Amino acid sequence: MSHEYSLTLMIAMAAVAILTGHVGLGWMALARRNPSATLGWKEQLLLSIVLGTGTCATSILGLTNGVVEHEVGYGAVAAPVIWLGAVILCLPLAAALAHSRRAWAVALAAVLLTAAAAGTQMGWVWAAGFRPGVDWNHSTVAAACGLMAVGFAFAIWVAGTIRSSQRTSGSARREPQNFLKVGAATVLGLSLIAGQQLMLGGSDIDSQRGSAYRNQVPGTLLALACGALLPLTLTLMSLDLALRRKQRLERRSSGFTPQKRRKRRHRVHTL
Repeated sequence: MSHEYSLTLMIAMAAVAILTGHVGLGWMALARRNPSATLGWKEQLLLSIVLGTGTCATSILGLTNGVVEHEVGYGAVAAPVIWLGAVILCLPLAAALAHSRRAWAVALAAVLLTAAAAGTQMGWVWAAGFRPGVDWNHSTVAAACGLMAVGFAFAIWVAGTIRSSQRTSGSARREPQNFLKVGAATVLGLSLIAGQQLMLGGSDIDSQRGSAYRNQVPGTLLALACGALLPLTLTLMSLDLALRRKQRLERRSSGFTPQKRRKRRHRVHTL
């Protein structure tokens, strides 16, 4: 039963990470269509919420997935603070992705997302209050950050290339582009999981004997929410993005442009 439980958590963690990448890259494309502060702030906020929540969920599921033999709990104050901090750290990332498609913006976004992911992963370990205390291996933590940065940069670059080429490509190229979209989301999700597992490997978490906050916020309850409710929410958001994309393609094919209206020219007849 423990092996089946561990496998279920691994599947849930992979689903959350990949769906986070898919939905996050989708909102990145919408934010790039409205890069101004007045038009794209909703898309940028949703992008930061999706990425921040996804990194928190993978961290919680990774800690619950048989890493320690005892029950894990989290501080009642630390848990919401870490989630809010992850969302706030992703806000400049969303702004960088929305306002530029250049190489420096991709590199900056990858670094910011890596910092948010690493900080979130270490934050949840701290929020668990492990005893006698976690001692991090700095070289392993650096390797995990480097792995995530490379994977995030590649996924963001591929997604940006797909979005910019959609305007000039026909229907014959949609199938390869859809494949690349799934590939970019998979690379982002797997990079997040690999970095998180390597981060845990760089700590002596196996030697911990208890969690100081196991009676405040149960880790099992959070894992249930992250493994069941969050994938459902991300799936609904993915369907919403697909409907938005379909409506946009239909408007483009029909030539309907609601924001641009033709100006009528009035001729003045002279004698």
